[in-house]
Amino acid sequence: MTVLTQRVTLPSQGTSLLDLVMTTEPELLDEVIDFGCFSNSDHMMLGWKLNFDYNSNNLGTRVQYGYRRMDKKAILYELSVID
Repeated sequence: MTVLTQRVTLPSQGTSLLDLVMTTEPELLDEVIDFGCFSNSDHMMLGWKLNFDYNSNNLGTRVQYGYRRMDKKAILYELSVID
């Protein structure tokens, strides 16, 4: 199963988080960098640092969730009773 992880956590346009940097291997991206606004816009320029020491074959500590076995009705019920 492939799970995408969002890596942008800072606002990229005013106070809104609009940009996405998604990866299936979050350990590969060390950091998302804000390079400031474009000269004629309020949108930020984003960059990222790659972790070149990352070894995708070494996934022993990575958690794998079995979403196919989830109890969807129970989850939907629990969400419906949240105030």
